Amino acid sequence: MKPNIFISSTINDLTHLRDSIRDLISELGYNPIMSEYGDVGYLPSESAEDSCYLAMKDCQMSIMIIGKRYGSISENGLSITHNEFKTARERKIPVIFLVNEEVLSFKRVFEANEKGIQMNFPGMENPSQIFELIREFSESKYNNGLIAYTNVQSAKKNLKQQLAHIVGDLLKRKFDPVQSEIKDILSEITTLRHLLLKNEQEIAQQFSVAFRFLLNEENDYLRDVSETISGSLEKAVTELLKHNSFKSYLEFKNVQVSEMDTKTAQEKLSTKKSTEDFKSNGLIKINYSGLPFETSRNRASIGGEPNYDVKPISKEDSRVIFGFGKKIILANYNAIILLNAMYDKLKKTIEKNTSSNTKYN
Repeated sequence: MKPNIFISSTINDLTHLRDSIRDLISELGYNPIMSEYGDVGYLPSESAEDSCYLAMKDCQMSIMIIGKRYGSISENGLSITHNEFKTARERKIPVIFLVNEEVLSFKRVFEANEKGIQMNFPGMENPSQIFELIREFSESKYNNGLIAYTNVQSAKKNLKQQLAHIVGDLLKRKFDPVQSEIKDILSEITTLRHLLLKNEQEIAQQFSVAFRFLLNEENDYLRDVSETISGSLEKAVTELLKHNSFKSYLEFKNVQVSEMDTKTAQEKLSTKKSTEDFKSNGLIKINYSGLPFETSRNRASIGGEPNYDVKPISKEDSRVIFGFGKKIILANYNAIILLNAMYDKLKKTIEKNTSSNTKYN
Protein backbone atom coordinates (compact mmCIF):
# COMPACT_ATOMS: atom_id res chain seq x y z
CA MET A 1 0.00 0.00 0.00
CA LYS A 2 1.37 3.40 -0.99
CA PRO A 3 1.61 5.96 1.84
CA ASN A 4 -0.87 8.86 1.80
CA ILE A 5 0.71 12.31 2.16
CA PHE A 6 -1.61 15.16 3.13
CA ILE A 7 -0.68 18.53 1.59
CA SER A 8 -1.90 21.35 3.81
CA SER A 9 -1.82 25.10 3.14
CA THR A 10 -3.96 28.00 2.10
CA ILE A 11 -5.00 27.34 -1.48
CA ASN A 12 -5.66 30.43 -3.60
CA ASP A 13 -2.27 32.08 -3.00
CA LEU A 14 -0.20 28.88 -3.26
CA THR A 15 -1.90 27.07 -6.15
CA HIS A 16 1.21 26.85 -8.36
CA LEU A 17 3.40 25.61 -5.49
CA ARG A 18 0.78 23.07 -4.37
CA ASP A 19 0.50 21.68 -7.90
CA SER A 20 4.28 21.31 -8.14
CA ILE A 21 4.47 19.55 -4.78
CA ARG A 22 1.65 17.24 -5.88
CA ASP A 23 3.56 16.33 -9.04
CA LEU A 24 6.70 15.60 -6.99
CA ILE A 25 4.82 13.38 -4.52
CA SER A 26 3.20 11.44 -7.36
CA GLU A 27 6.52 11.01 -9.18
CA LEU A 28 8.03 9.50 -6.02
CA GLY A 29 5.24 6.92 -5.94
CA TYR A 30 3.19 8.26 -3.01
CA ASN A 31 -0.48 9.32 -2.86
CA PRO A 32 -0.87 13.10 -2.51
CA ILE A 33 -4.08 14.04 -0.65
CA MET A 34 -5.41 17.47 -1.65
CA SER A 35 -8.92 18.82 -1.26
CA GLU A 36 -9.05 20.62 -4.60
CA TYR A 37 -8.33 17.37 -6.47
CA GLY A 38 -11.16 15.44 -4.86
CA ASP A 39 -8.80 13.38 -2.69
CA VAL A 40 -10.81 14.24 0.44
CA GLY A 41 -14.01 12.23 0.87
CA TYR A 42 -16.86 14.50 1.93
CA LEU A 43 -19.39 12.63 4.07
CA PRO A 44 -23.04 13.76 4.36
CA SER A 45 -22.75 13.74 8.16
CA GLU A 46 -19.60 15.91 8.21
CA SER A 47 -18.72 19.46 7.21
CA ALA A 48 -16.14 19.98 4.45
CA GLU A 49 -13.73 21.25 7.12
CA ASP A 50 -14.15 18.23 9.39
CA SER A 51 -13.77 15.91 6.39
CA CYS A 52 -10.28 17.37 5.86
CA TYR A 53 -9.34 16.56 9.45
CA LEU A 54 -10.65 13.00 9.04
CA ALA A 55 -8.66 12.63 5.81
CA MET A 56 -5.54 13.80 7.63
CA LYS A 57 -5.97 10.99 10.20
CA ASP A 58 -5.82 8.39 7.42
CA CYS A 59 -2.48 9.71 6.15
CA GLN A 60 1.03 8.58 7.04
CA MET A 61 2.65 12.00 6.57
CA SER A 62 1.75 15.66 6.16
CA ILE A 63 3.42 18.50 4.28
CA MET A 64 2.51 21.92 5.69
CA ILE A 65 3.22 24.86 3.36
CA ILE A 66 3.28 28.25 5.08
CA GLY A 67 3.01 31.38 2.94
CA LYS A 68 1.80 34.91 3.66
CA ARG A 69 -1.85 34.07 4.33
CA TYR A 70 -3.12 32.54 7.57
CA GLY A 71 -6.33 31.28 5.97
CA SER A 72 -10.02 30.88 6.82
CA ILE A 73 -10.82 30.94 10.53
CA SER A 74 -12.64 28.01 12.17
CA GLU A 75 -15.00 28.11 15.13
CA ASN A 76 -12.12 27.70 17.58
CA GLY A 77 -10.38 30.85 16.30
CA LEU A 78 -7.65 29.02 14.41
CA SER A 79 -7.28 28.60 10.65
CA ILE A 80 -8.07 25.32 8.92
CA THR A 81 -4.35 24.87 8.18
CA HIS A 82 -3.52 25.45 11.86
CA ASN A 83 -6.13 22.88 12.91
CA GLU A 84 -4.80 20.40 10.35
CA PHE A 85 -1.38 20.81 11.95
CA LYS A 86 -2.86 20.11 15.41
CA THR A 87 -4.62 17.03 14.03
CA ALA A 88 -1.32 15.73 12.66
CA ARG A 89 0.40 16.32 16.00
CA GLU A 90 -2.34 14.53 17.96
CA ARG A 91 -2.08 11.51 15.65
CA LYS A 92 1.75 11.69 15.77
CA ILE A 93 1.83 11.98 11.99
CA PRO A 94 5.27 13.14 10.73
CA VAL A 95 5.11 16.74 9.48
CA ILE A 96 7.38 18.40 6.93
CA PHE A 97 7.09 22.16 7.51
CA LEU A 98 7.87 24.33 4.47
CA VAL A 99 8.00 28.07 5.27
CA ASN A 100 8.46 30.99 2.92
CA GLU A 101 11.91 32.52 3.57
CA GLU A 102 10.51 36.06 3.53
CA VAL A 103 7.92 35.10 6.17
CA LEU A 104 10.73 33.79 8.39
CA SER A 105 12.55 37.11 7.95
CA PHE A 106 9.40 39.01 8.94
CA LYS A 107 9.05 36.75 11.99
CA ARG A 108 12.55 37.64 13.18
CA VAL A 109 11.72 41.34 12.87
CA PHE A 110 8.41 40.79 14.69
CA GLU A 111 10.14 39.01 17.59
CA ALA A 112 12.78 41.74 17.85
CA ASN A 113 10.07 44.36 18.30
CA GLU A 114 10.32 44.59 22.09
CA LYS A 115 8.33 47.83 22.35
CA GLY A 116 5.24 46.34 20.72
CA ILE A 117 5.13 48.92 17.93
CA GLN A 118 2.46 48.24 15.30
CA MET A 119 4.27 46.79 12.30
CA ASN A 120 3.27 46.25 8.69
CA PHE A 121 4.52 43.23 6.76
CA PRO A 122 3.92 43.58 2.98
CA GLY A 123 1.56 41.02 1.53
CA MET A 124 0.88 39.27 4.84
CA GLU A 125 -2.55 38.49 6.25
CA ASN A 126 -2.82 37.97 10.03
CA PRO A 127 0.99 37.89 10.46
CA SER A 128 0.91 37.39 14.25
CA GLN A 129 -1.16 34.21 13.86
CA ILE A 130 1.16 32.88 11.15
CA PHE A 131 4.15 33.55 13.41
CA GLU A 132 2.37 31.77 16.27
CA LEU A 133 1.80 28.68 14.10
CA ILE A 134 5.50 28.63 13.15
CA ARG A 135 6.48 29.07 16.81
CA GLU A 136 4.17 26.24 17.87
CA PHE A 137 5.83 23.91 15.37
CA SER A 138 9.43 24.93 16.05
CA GLU A 139 9.01 24.63 19.83
CA SER A 140 7.62 21.10 19.64
CA LYS A 141 9.64 18.46 21.52
CA TYR A 142 10.10 16.39 18.35
CA ASN A 143 9.79 16.68 14.55
CA ASN A 144 10.36 20.45 14.70
CA GLY A 145 12.78 21.22 11.84
CA LEU A 146 11.69 24.07 9.59
CA ILE A 147 12.52 23.96 5.89
CA ALA A 148 12.72 27.35 4.19
CA TYR A 149 11.92 27.94 0.53
CA THR A 150 12.24 30.95 -1.74
CA ASN A 151 10.56 29.60 -4.87
CA VAL A 152 9.00 26.44 -6.32
CA GLN A 153 12.37 24.96 -7.29
CA SER A 154 13.91 25.34 -3.82
CA ALA A 155 10.74 23.98 -2.19
CA LYS A 156 10.83 20.84 -4.34
CA LYS A 157 14.58 20.33 -3.85
CA ASN A 158 14.42 20.71 -0.06
CA LEU A 159 11.30 18.56 0.19
CA LYS A 160 12.87 15.75 -1.85
CA GLN A 161 15.93 15.73 0.43
CA GLN A 162 13.76 15.65 3.57
CA LEU A 163 11.67 12.76 2.25
CA ALA A 164 14.87 10.84 1.51
CA HIS A 165 16.03 11.35 5.12
CA ILE A 166 12.69 10.12 6.49
CA VAL A 167 12.62 7.01 4.28
CA GLY A 168 16.22 6.24 5.23
CA ASP A 169 15.36 6.51 8.94
CA LEU A 170 12.31 4.25 8.54
CA LEU A 171 14.36 1.62 6.71
CA LYS A 172 17.03 1.69 9.40
CA ARG A 173 14.49 1.30 12.20
CA LYS A 174 12.52 -1.40 10.40
CA PHE A 175 15.51 -3.59 9.70
CA ASP A 176 17.60 -2.70 12.75
CA PRO A 177 17.92 -5.92 14.80
CA VAL A 178 18.84 -3.92 17.90
CA GLN A 179 15.26 -2.70 18.33
CA SER A 180 13.95 -6.26 18.44
CA GLU A 181 16.75 -7.32 20.75
CA ILE A 182 15.94 -4.53 23.20
CA LYS A 183 12.32 -5.69 23.38
CA ASP A 184 13.43 -9.28 23.92
CA ILE A 185 15.85 -8.29 26.70
CA LEU A 186 13.21 -6.14 28.43
CA SER A 187 10.74 -9.00 28.22
CA GLU A 188 13.27 -11.50 29.58
CA ILE A 189 14.33 -9.28 32.49
CA THR A 190 10.74 -8.61 33.54
CA THR A 191 9.85 -12.29 33.18
CA LEU A 192 12.88 -13.36 35.21
CA ARG A 193 11.90 -11.06 38.03
CA HIS A 194 8.38 -12.41 37.89
CA LEU A 195 9.67 -15.99 37.85
CA LEU A 196 11.82 -15.38 40.92
CA LEU A 197 8.85 -13.93 42.77
CA LYS A 198 6.34 -16.60 41.78
CA ASN A 199 8.63 -19.57 41.22
CA GLU A 200 6.26 -21.05 38.67
CA GLN A 201 7.77 -21.74 35.28
CA GLU A 202 4.57 -22.11 33.24
CA ILE A 203 3.04 -18.90 34.57
CA ALA A 204 6.30 -17.09 33.84
CA GLN A 205 6.18 -18.43 30.29
CA GLN A 206 2.66 -17.04 29.81
CA PHE A 207 3.79 -13.74 31.30
CA SER A 208 6.73 -13.56 28.88
CA VAL A 209 4.57 -14.24 25.82
CA ALA A 210 1.98 -11.65 26.89
CA PHE A 211 4.60 -9.03 27.73
CA ARG A 212 6.32 -9.45 24.35
CA PHE A 213 2.95 -9.32 22.57
CA LEU A 214 2.06 -5.97 24.13
CA LEU A 215 5.44 -4.49 23.20
CA ASN A 216 4.71 -5.02 19.50
CA GLU A 217 3.70 -1.88 17.65
CA GLU A 218 0.47 -3.32 16.21
CA ASN A 219 -0.83 -3.90 19.77
CA ASP A 220 -0.15 -0.36 21.01
CA TYR A 221 -3.83 0.38 21.65
CA LEU A 222 -4.29 -2.58 24.01
CA ARG A 223 -0.98 -1.84 25.73
CA ASP A 224 -1.72 1.87 26.24
CA VAL A 225 -5.21 1.24 27.60
CA SER A 226 -4.27 -1.59 29.96
CA GLU A 227 -1.07 0.11 31.15
CA THR A 228 -3.04 3.27 31.98
CA ILE A 229 -5.82 1.35 33.75
CA SER A 230 -3.54 -1.01 35.68
CA GLY A 231 -0.86 1.56 36.47
CA SER A 232 2.11 -0.23 34.88
CA LEU A 233 2.73 -2.62 32.02
CA GLU A 234 3.93 -5.38 34.35
CA LYS A 235 0.77 -5.14 36.46
CA ALA A 236 -1.36 -4.92 33.30
CA VAL A 237 0.03 -8.22 32.00
CA THR A 238 -0.62 -9.90 35.35
CA GLU A 239 -4.23 -8.70 35.43
CA LEU A 240 -4.99 -9.33 31.75
CA LEU A 241 -3.92 -12.95 32.17
CA LYS A 242 -6.53 -13.46 34.89
CA HIS A 243 -9.47 -12.82 32.57
CA ASN A 244 -11.01 -14.59 29.60
CA SER A 245 -12.28 -11.40 27.93
CA PHE A 246 -11.36 -7.74 27.70
CA LYS A 247 -14.81 -6.88 29.08
CA SER A 248 -14.14 -9.00 32.17
CA TYR A 249 -10.82 -7.21 32.74
CA LEU A 250 -12.49 -3.78 32.49
CA GLU A 251 -15.25 -4.81 34.91
CA PHE A 252 -12.60 -6.11 37.34
CA LYS A 253 -10.90 -2.70 37.24
CA ASN A 254 -14.24 -0.83 37.61
CA VAL A 255 -13.73 1.02 34.34
CA GLN A 256 -16.73 2.91 33.01
CA VAL A 257 -17.16 2.01 29.34
CA SER A 258 -19.39 4.15 27.11
CA GLU A 259 -20.05 2.66 23.66
CA MET A 260 -21.62 4.92 21.04
CA ASP A 261 -22.05 5.49 17.34
CA THR A 262 -19.31 7.23 15.39
CA LYS A 263 -21.07 10.58 15.09
CA THR A 264 -21.56 10.81 18.86
CA ALA A 265 -17.96 9.70 19.50
CA GLN A 266 -16.72 12.34 17.10
CA GLU A 267 -18.66 15.06 18.92
CA LYS A 268 -17.43 13.96 22.35
CA LEU A 269 -13.82 13.45 21.20
CA SER A 270 -13.60 16.30 18.69
CA THR A 271 -10.12 17.55 17.81
CA LYS A 272 -11.47 21.08 18.30
CA LYS A 273 -11.69 20.51 22.05
CA SER A 274 -8.77 21.46 24.25
CA THR A 275 -6.60 19.11 26.28
CA GLU A 276 -8.13 20.62 29.42
CA ASP A 277 -11.62 19.58 28.25
CA PHE A 278 -10.51 15.96 27.94
CA LYS A 279 -8.65 15.95 31.26
CA SER A 280 -11.69 17.33 33.08
CA ASN A 281 -13.59 14.23 31.92
CA GLY A 282 -10.87 11.87 33.08
CA LEU A 283 -9.47 11.23 29.59
CA ILE A 284 -5.73 10.94 29.04
CA LYS A 285 -5.41 10.00 25.37
CA ILE A 286 -7.53 10.10 22.19
CA ASN A 287 -7.02 7.73 19.24
CA TYR A 288 -8.30 7.82 15.65
CA SER A 289 -7.77 5.14 13.02
CA GLY A 290 -9.82 2.77 10.88
CA LEU A 291 -10.68 -0.83 10.05
CA PRO A 292 -9.05 -2.97 8.83
CA PHE A 293 -6.35 -1.80 11.24
CA GLU A 294 -2.68 -1.53 10.36
CA THR A 295 0.30 0.38 11.67
CA SER A 296 1.90 3.20 9.67
CA ARG A 297 4.96 1.00 9.14
CA ASN A 298 2.79 -1.79 7.74
CA ARG A 299 0.98 0.66 5.43
CA ALA A 300 4.30 1.75 4.01
CA SER A 301 5.34 -1.80 3.11
CA ILE A 302 4.56 -3.28 -0.28
CA GLY A 303 2.02 -6.09 -0.26
CA GLY A 304 1.57 -5.97 3.52
CA GLU A 305 -1.58 -7.44 5.06
CA PRO A 306 -3.56 -5.50 7.71
CA ASN A 307 -2.46 -6.21 11.27
CA TYR A 308 -6.12 -6.72 12.24
CA ASP A 309 -8.40 -7.57 9.33
CA VAL A 310 -11.61 -7.30 11.38
CA LYS A 311 -14.95 -6.15 9.99
CA PRO A 312 -16.33 -2.75 11.04
CA ILE A 313 -19.83 -2.24 12.42
CA SER A 314 -21.01 -1.38 8.90
CA LYS A 315 -19.63 -1.01 5.36
CA GLU A 316 -20.40 2.73 5.46
CA ASP A 317 -18.46 3.38 8.66
CA SER A 318 -14.99 1.92 9.21
CA ARG A 319 -13.62 4.63 11.54
CA VAL A 320 -12.14 3.84 14.95
CA ILE A 321 -12.47 6.57 17.57
CA PHE A 322 -11.85 6.22 21.29
CA GLY A 323 -10.50 8.03 24.32
CA PHE A 324 -9.50 6.60 27.67
CA GLY A 325 -8.28 7.37 31.16
CA LYS A 326 -7.61 5.37 34.30
CA LYS A 327 -11.30 4.74 35.00
CA ILE A 328 -13.09 5.57 31.74
CA ILE A 329 -13.28 4.55 28.07
CA LEU A 330 -15.36 6.47 25.52
CA ALA A 331 -15.45 4.60 22.21
CA ASN A 332 -17.41 4.04 19.05
CA TYR A 333 -18.45 0.48 18.26
CA ASN A 334 -15.53 -0.11 15.87
CA ALA A 335 -13.02 0.78 18.61
CA ILE A 336 -14.57 -1.82 20.94
CA ILE A 337 -14.42 -4.39 18.13
CA LEU A 338 -10.71 -3.64 17.59
CA LEU A 339 -9.76 -3.72 21.29
CA ASN A 340 -11.59 -7.04 21.72
CA ALA A 341 -9.78 -8.41 18.66
CA MET A 342 -6.43 -7.44 20.16
CA TYR A 343 -7.29 -9.09 23.45
CA ASP A 344 -8.51 -12.25 21.70
CA LYS A 345 -5.27 -12.40 19.72
CA LEU A 346 -3.32 -12.02 22.96
CA LYS A 347 -5.07 -15.04 24.46
CA LYS A 348 -4.57 -17.13 21.31
CA THR A 349 -0.89 -16.17 21.17
CA ILE A 350 -0.45 -17.30 24.77
CA GLU A 351 -2.22 -20.60 24.09
CA LYS A 352 -0.11 -21.21 21.01
CA ASN A 353 3.21 -20.47 22.72
CA THR A 354 2.76 -22.12 26.11
CA SER A 355 2.58 -25.79 26.98
CA SER A 356 -0.90 -25.73 28.52
CA ASN A 357 -3.79 -23.40 29.28
CA THR A 358 -3.21 -23.06 33.02
CA LYS A 359 -5.15 -20.09 34.36
CA TYR A 360 -3.08 -17.30 35.91
CA ASN A 361 -3.70 -17.06 39.66
